[in-house]
Amino acid sequence: MQYIGEVLLSLSVLIAVPLINFLQSNVLLVKVVAHLLHEVGNLVDEWQALKDKIKNRQ
Repeated sequence: MQYIGEVLLSLSVLIAVPLINFLQSNVLLVKVVAHLLHEVGNLVDEWQALKDKIKNRQ
């Protein structure tokens, strides 16, 4: 069981290190993507509210 834990830990390190390097070198890209996700979330909220309004009128 301990062996599986060590394998998972080493795998997560292998994934995390390049990911951190990528994020550091692409801070602007990450900020843009985060902003876009935030805007998409707002649109989804507005869409849900609009659907609820329409449903309440019927």
